Amino acid sequence: MAHQPFIEIKNVVKRYGDVTAVNGVSLSIDQGELFCLLGGSGCGKTTLLRMLAGLEMPNEGSIFIGGQDVTLVRLDGYGERMPDQLSGGQKQRVALARSLAKRPKVLLLDEPLAALDKKLRQETQYELINIQETLGTTFVVVTHDQEEAMTLASRIGVMDAGQLVQVDEPATLYNAPRSRFIADFLGTVSFIQGAVKTTKDDIAIIDTALGSVQVTMAQDQRASVIPDQQVTIALRPEKIRLCSAASEAQNSFPMTVEDKAFLGERTDYRVKGAGDVLLKVVQPSTGQNATEFTWEQKVFAEFEAEDTLILVD
Repeated sequence: MAHQPFIEIKNVVKRYGDVTAVNGVSLSIDQGELFCLLGGSGCGKTTLLRMLAGLEMPNEGSIFIGGQDVTLVRLDGYGERMPDQLSGGQKQRVALARSLAKRPKVLLLDEPLAALDKKLRQETQYELINIQETLGTTFVVVTHDQEEAMTLASRIGVMDAGQLVQVDEPATLYNAPRSRFIADFLGTVSFIQGAVKTTKDDIAIIDTALGSVQVTMAQDQRASVIPDQQVTIALRPEKIRLCSAASEAQNSFPMTVEDKAFLGERTDYRVKGAGDVLLKVVQPSTGQNATEFTWEQKVFAEFEAEDTLILVD
C-alpha cells in the first residue's frame, strides 16, 4: 500500500482579484511532523495556512487532512485558529497552552513566537519541540525567521511569490540549496560569478575575477555543467579561513580586510579581493584556532573545493 500523508495539498491556487497569492502549491506532511512554511512578507505562506484552517477557500485544488477533503469544511476537531491577532508574549504562550490542552491532531501556528524577546523566543522554540515530540501532534508553523525555522522544523518549505521553491530538511536547504534565492534567503552566503573553464570527474575549474576556483560538483551536476557556462559559486562564511600567509589549500586568494565585527565567541569579517569580490567570513574569537585580523590587513582567504556550491540559475 502506498504511503498516505496526513496532510496533502494538491495544486492549490488562491486569488484575490487579479493577485495570485498561492500559485499551484502541492505539499505532503506526515502525521507527527513539525513542518515550517518559511518566506518573506507577501510570499503566500499565511494564505496557505488559512486555507488549511478552513478560513480561506482555494480557487483551485484540494486539501486533505487525515484523508478528509477539508475544502469548504472548517477544521473543527482537527486544529485551532491561529493566534495571529494576539498581542504580547504571555497571551501567545497561554493561547498555545490552551490549544495543546485540547490535544488537537494538527496545530496551525502563524508566527507564534513573534511577540517574544530573543532570549524567551529561543527558550520557547525548544519547549515547542519537546511538546510536539511528547504529544505527537502535527505542527504546521508559519514564520519569516530563518533561524526559528531551522531550529524548529523537521522539514521546511520555502515560499516565494506564491510558490513552494524547495522543501527539504534544514541541513539540506542550508548545504544544498537549489537556487541563489534559497542560498541567500537561508543564512549568510557569498557569491562569486564565473565561467566554467574545465571539468574532470567531480571537479570543475571556474574562471572568476579572483582567479581560477576549484569547486566540487554535485552528483546531478556532473553531466550538465559544461565549459564556458556561466555559473555562480556560493560560499558559506564558516567554510572560509583567513590566514596571514598562503597555504596548500585548493583555493587561496589574497584579500584585504574591509570590515570586522566582534560578536563574542566569533568575529565576522568582510574581505575584498581582485575584481572587488567581497567575501563574508566567520572566525572563532576564542580557542586554539582564534586569530585576530585588523582593518586593512592583507590576508589570504582559503577554502576547499568540497566546501563550495555551484548554482546554475
